[in-house]
Amino acid sequence: MDRGKTGVPRVAMLWVRTVKAIREYQQTQKKNCSEYLFLTFMGKQYKAHSIGSIWRKLRKEAGVDHSVKFEHIRDAAQTSAADGDCSIDEIRFLMGHRVSGITDNYLKRKPNLTKKACKVIEGYYFADEEAQ
Repeated sequence: MDRGKTGVPRVAMLWVRTVKAIREYQQTQKKNCSEYLFLTFMGKQYKAHSIGSIWRKLRKEAGVDHSVKFEHIRDAAQTSAADGDCSIDEIRFLMGHRVSGITDNYLKRKPNLTKKACKVIEGYYFADEEAQ
């Protein structure tokens, strides 16, 4: 997807567990002809402020302190990729950041550029399950 904030493409590889969860979710939904996975009750795509509102509601219902922000998930993913010896460029591709010396008009960002970072992040978030 193009990152609206910067216009720089953001790419990633989905985990097998994510693809499975998406397929299961889609089975519970009425026929959906949208290019978006999650839709509002009005059948429209969620906007950035909507996601924030949902996050705050769920955080409150779960009893999680208000100091925990949605962006902390992104920050932790970036940190775990760096801790997992991913290159700065791999992390920048994943985060949708510009990469020094690369013109995005000439390099088509593809998910395989983020494969290692995505694998490392999955291990960070699901370490207990990976050990089983």
